Amino acid sequence: LPVLLASPSGLTWGADYNLANTYTMSYLFNVQRSLGKNSTAEVGYTGNQSRKLAYLINANGPVPGITAFRLRAPYPEWQAIQFINGDGNANYNALSGKLTQRFGTSFTTLFSYTWSKALDENSAIRGTGDDFTPQDPHCRRCERGPAGFNIPHRFVGSVLYTLPFGKGHRYLNKGGFVDLALGGWQFSTITTIQSGTAITTRSWDSAGQAIVPDGNRLNCIAGVPQVVSNPTADRYFNPAAFSNTTAGQFGSCGRNNLRAPHQTNIDLSLLKDFHLTEKHALQFRMEMFNAPNHPAWGRPNAQWGSANLAAAPLFGRIRSTSQLRQIQFALKYYF
Repeated sequence: LPVLLASPSGLTWGADYNLANTYTMSYLFNVQRSLGKNSTAEVGYTGNQSRKLAYLINANGPVPGITAFRLRAPYPEWQAIQFINGDGNANYNALSGKLTQRFGTSFTTLFSYTWSKALDENSAIRGTGDDFTPQDPHCRRCERGPAGFNIPHRFVGSVLYTLPFGKGHRYLNKGGFVDLALGGWQFSTITTIQSGTAITTRSWDSAGQAIVPDGNRLNCIAGVPQVVSNPTADRYFNPAAFSNTTAGQFGSCGRNNLRAPHQTNIDLSLLKDFHLTEKHALQFRMEMFNAPNHPAWGRPNAQWGSANLAAAPLFGRIRSTSQLRQIQFALKYYF
């Protein structure tokens, strides 16, 4: 009888010898219309189709079970094999609207909104953190879902205002000290409101995949809201909407099925140009990021913990913020 030689424990790495070149087909359609003398509206559709995307799988992923790994693996003499494939696909579709308004030379506004969806099987070669590899390498369709970078809703509004004082402006149209003190000041603000980032639930390696992936998704209970009605930092996800997997089972929750809290951010800037000579100028700039110091919640913990029936205490809790207020000053010399 042939003797089965087992490889040392641990991972083996490999890549498809005929790894294809990734390509993307993009298309768009926009309609613009002037609204009077000062405003322009634009509505458009943007889409793309990506093919031959590289992604990582466990090429020695066994069928789910509770028996020994090598009794279920395609190549029993090996442990898990991290293997780069090149036949993934993805698509992106978006509807967007934009309104631009210009009132004279001193006041400009721009407001835009995008409603989009990005779908793929894996968002990067080693995933985006929550989707390191496919849960089940034998079920590609089970991985189809929102991309790790999918942001369904995004609004951006910006305002640029030049104070009407000093030389060449409506009020105090003088040079000298008046223009030096009051002229050339510009104020701008950018407000961004968008959906939270995608999150995938994780538990233990219940299906016995041996290291890759490092955990399986949970089971989702139909009809139970996954986010509590009044979310707080101590309780954002509803543990009752999930159940842990049992030995030999893959979770039923979809990839990137959860979403972090939405993000709201307001940035402000103030700048002034000091014209020293015809060819020399000095610019002062002050910028504030998250100017109101609004507490922006980070990503909730989506790790169930282990094979326990009940979730770990940190499941569904938020223990981080995405951005604190930052203020910076700068001087720039033009010549």
